[in-house]
Amino acid sequence: MKAIKYLGPGHIVIAEVPRPRPRAGEVLVETHAVSISNQTDARVYNGIQTTYPLDSGAPGSEGSGVVVEVGSGVKGLNPGDPVAMIGKRLYAEFSVRAPEELAPLKSVTSLVEAAPLGLAGCVVAAIGKIGSLRDRTVAVTGLGPAGLFAVQMARYSGATKIIAFDIKPDHLELARVLGATTAAVANDRDVLRTCRESPADCGIDCSGSAQAVSLLYSMCSTVLAFGTNYETVKIDVPPDRAVTLINGYLTEEERREGLSAAVKLYLRKKLQTRAIISQTMPLEEYALAMQKVRRGEVLKLVLTRG
Repeated sequence: MKAIKYLGPGHIVIAEVPRPRPRAGEVLVETHAVSISNQTDARVYNGIQTTYPLDSGAPGSEGSGVVVEVGSGVKGLNPGDPVAMIGKRLYAEFSVRAPEELAPLKSVTSLVEAAPLGLAGCVVAAIGKIGSLRDRTVAVTGLGPAGLFAVQMARYSGATKIIAFDIKPDHLELARVLGATTAAVANDRDVLRTCRESPADCGIDCSGSAQAVSLLYSMCSTVLAFGTNYETVKIDVPPDRAVTLINGYLTEEERREGLSAAVKLYLRKKLQTRAIISQTMPLEEYALAMQKVRRGEVLKLVLTRG
């Protein structure tokens, strides 16, 4: 079978590797679609905190496919079942997964649209750390795929005001369509002044920017840092109110529970993925796809079987 193989920074080949077989308690899935994780894949591509060569199929972490074979002891999954999946090494035509890494889909589900549900599940699980958003004001920074899922979750959870920020004006209209009551460029002085005068209840950063986390800290009572951030965050502590900072780090169990919750919301049409997917490309064109990701030409790019 074919699989993506990183030999070094930006050095990517399509490798021929043996098709895996499931052992007891495992499931073999034929991959139909895998979505690129923009932040994670960019770090791997650029060699940031990465040791090469990577395992075949790495770093793919969110996708969808069809069950081909189940090992002994697996219940609730059968050959032919469509599934959303999370985990590691998904950039391959087949992969062996633990049943807990899979969430069943309906047979009519678009597997391309289901591919980003792993990311959606992480957002769902992270927002769960905040508590109820009903009747609250929520600010979201970074309107990439994660931020747009966060906007949708805030709307679904009953937030009364959802204020969305991004440095790219073309992302703002999509945020409004998906539920933001206000969408503004990150340096909009009028909106920022209003937020500081009347602080939001919750802030969710999905950009991974230290400046964005600092911004939310200045105008929110609770801040969830979901985006991966490797910079030092400078925080000016407000003298007249308490601020709670929540780490968006998730355990494997939390990620799996989040996937299950996201799939349920998607199947109930409470969570959209189609609007977030900019383009599809064959798995074999991963290197070209990464050029588009690095240049910021796509919001969410999904790789499919050629």
